[in-house]
Amino acid sequence: MKELHPTGPWVQPAQAYILDKTSEFLNPVMETVAFDIAEIVPRMRPRLQDLHSPPSFDAESARFRLFDSIATPLKKVCL
Repeated sequence: MKELHPTGPWVQPAQAYILDKTSEFLNPVMETVAFDIAEIVPRMRPRLQDLHSPPSFDAESARFRLFDSIATPLKKVCL
C-alpha cells in the first residue's frame, strides 16, 4: 500500500484555490508564505512573483511552518 505524504490533505484544496485566483489577488494574500506553499503546490510558482527561499529548518519546525503558511492566507481571505 502506498504511504500518504503528510501534506497530502492540503495539496488538492490549496491547488484548487490557488489556480482559481489571479496573480494580482494571490501576491498580496500569499506574501511571505508563497515559497512554502509552492513546495507542495509547484504549479503555483509561475503565478507568483518574487518567490524567496526561506531559511532551513529541522523537520518538525518545517512542518509547523508549512501548516502555518497554509493557515495565514486562509485567515486573510476569511476575515
